[in-house]
Amino acid sequence: MVSLKSNYIFCTIAAKTIFMRNLSIFLVLILSLSIIFPQSTRNTYAENMLKISNTAAPVLKVQNSDFETLQTNSETENSKIETADARSSAPMLAIVIDDFGGYDQSGVEAMLAIDAPLTCAVMPNLENSTANSEAASKAGKEVILHMPMQAHVRLPESWYGPSYICSGDSKSQVYDKINNALTTVPDAKGFNIHIGSGVCQNSETMGYIYDFAIDKNLPFLDSRTHMNTIAQAVANQKNTIYLGRDEFLEPNGNRSFESVKHHIMVGASLAKERGYAIIIGHVGAHGGKNTAKAIASSLKEIKDIGIEIVTLSKLYENLNSTFVNLEK
Repeated sequence: MVSLKSNYIFCTIAAKTIFMRNLSIFLVLILSLSIIFPQSTRNTYAENMLKISNTAAPVLKVQNSDFETLQTNSETENSKIETADARSSAPMLAIVIDDFGGYDQSGVEAMLAIDAPLTCAVMPNLENSTANSEAASKAGKEVILHMPMQAHVRLPESWYGPSYICSGDSKSQVYDKINNALTTVPDAKGFNIHIGSGVCQNSETMGYIYDFAIDKNLPFLDSRTHMNTIAQAVANQKNTIYLGRDEFLEPNGNRSFESVKHHIMVGASLAKERGYAIIIGHVGAHGGKNTAKAIASSLKEIKDIGIEIVTLSKLYENLNSTFVNLEK
């Protein structure tokens, strides 16, 4: 009897050990497959894997007000923050929609039909780049360039499109790549980052990007695709406005109507508190029709709390008119 009981205990322990070992192997296999076979690999990036922080950008502070500057873990303790006075107008919310121009056109028509001055970020050098740019302009939306930039990890070249800014590019290479991209995105009034989790951590390359923005008088939006972006520090050095994304509408790939609407209103609340905010959604695989539907259904709520939806360039002009750099 004792022998049978001992054998039973031994077998139970062995079975549990084998189960836990197999479970560990299974979990490692699932994780590996998710990395090797992402959701989309054609001219898009699994941005939600790198857009790991959905906290507000440490951008501008409203001067002489009670509003607090929101900090994120991408800032250093001694970082210098620009200031601007946004009290002269209603709180402003810029809604930027990424990934126009790509092969996945889901949500494009619905987004362009929204009765609000959205900012459409168009990927360059693709089959739908020019057509989407022209359609957005015709619909009364603002167009900006969604400029591909190198990630901090190795990715398939197809995820970037035909041309992208690389960490370590010379100033002339950066200028040439952006200028060439702009030829396929007519009427672009600014630009932001597509992918770019590596470039946004490279101070030299980011310096050339800001040089281009300053020379061309174009607003540049740091999409903050990595928590360690140094774009704000570079903007301070260049004595120019830093614009940073405050909220993604589909973090962690959650494209449900309820979740997207929640993040829209988080951005609206921040605009109410701080005087302005910038939120980013998507057409295509990372957003699409649900994002468009959530934005359309939120317009009345946003208006009712006294917030004006503006284009990125209008927000830039407003903030730039009262810009003060505390680093000076």
